[in-house]
Amino acid sequence: MRPHLTDMFVKSATPPETGQAEFWDGQTPGFGLRVSQGGRKAWVLMYRHQGHLRRLTLGTYPILSVAAARDAAKANLLLVQSGKDPAFEKQEARDADSFNTLADRYLREHAQRHKKASSAYEDEKMLKRELRPAWGIRKVQDIQRRDVIELVENIAGRAPISANRVLSLASKVFNFAVSKGVIEVNPAYRITKPGREQAHDRVLSDDEIVAVWYALDHESPIISALFKVLLLSGQRRAEVLGMLWAEIDLITGWWVLPRERTKNGRLHRVPLVGQLLDILKALKAQSSSTLVFPGNNHQEKPLVSTHKALNRIIKRSEVEPFTIHDLRRTCGTGMAAARVQQIVISKVLNHITMETGGNRITLVYDRHTYDQEKREALTAWGNHIQAILGVPANQNVA
Repeated sequence: MRPHLTDMFVKSATPPETGQAEFWDGQTPGFGLRVSQGGRKAWVLMYRHQGHLRRLTLGTYPILSVAAARDAAKANLLLVQSGKDPAFEKQEARDADSFNTLADRYLREHAQRHKKASSAYEDEKMLKRELRPAWGIRKVQDIQRRDVIELVENIAGRAPISANRVLSLASKVFNFAVSKGVIEVNPAYRITKPGREQAHDRVLSDDEIVAVWYALDHESPIISALFKVLLLSGQRRAEVLGMLWAEIDLITGWWVLPRERTKNGRLHRVPLVGQLLDILKALKAQSSSTLVFPGNNHQEKPLVSTHKALNRIIKRSEVEPFTIHDLRRTCGTGMAAARVQQIVISKVLNHITMETGGNRITLVYDRHTYDQEKREALTAWGNHIQAILGVPANQNVA
């Protein structure tokens, strides 16, 4: 027999030695009292919604009296009968202005719409790894400048440059919140970056190129081909990761990037020569995807993360750490060493402007395609790779 919950009963309910005890009302279905070990007494309502058992906390005693709690239980049971889920709606209301909700909106309404897939994915990872654990359930309005500084300084203690990246992303998310009227001021505005950034000038030596190339023999065909294409073509990481077979003509030897896929919004033609073309032909023969570099778990989604592979390659090759962008820089430097004109290198790398003799040349006004010059430049670079690998120029080293 369930007790009829009265004020006298509730007052006399003693806390359990451990955990919590629950007492269910004999008059109102699902209405009960939960008494915790520490003496806290809370009113609860149990009900079913679409076959699932749900629990709703109504309030605490004595702030909410027995009569008021019973009335609240009955009112919520009426909502359940009308098809609503009051526990879910309460949680949704509680989370409506949380950082987690803001992060979801930022990803959905900004990153996924206006950033490249790889960049949006990096934002999502950083939010999950650093920002959500720190602020997830907190109200955005309650996050103060001191909170941002504390988080960034804690990260800087183990990874100063990563702290810079976290601060930058936090500022972007808060700027998004300002633009949507969620908050009035960005709490990360003009906070000094804790890590000292240095201009990257890493270029792999010939010996390092050879070591990295042969380290790739231990990787999967996709990863091996990806890093070789990055080195041989000098193209941007995101643009290579998103390569589609529809963009490639293996007969004439051209990869044509539409303006929608380039960083500068300009159509870009990349000549496919020598082993670069051979590598892509070998991949095509084994591919069933529309993507040149599909992800590990989904053939129609591009490979996104290369961090772990890069670390393996660095460790196995025993070279000084380098970034994927350093492969692009190495290609550009290699073409310069082969006496390729700077304007041609700029065309190969798809830069908009270049500096020469103190005068800025705006390449957008230069309508010459430089197709032949670009082909010759990448051929010279490819021949150099073949030479340092000790392979004749007419043999495949893919």
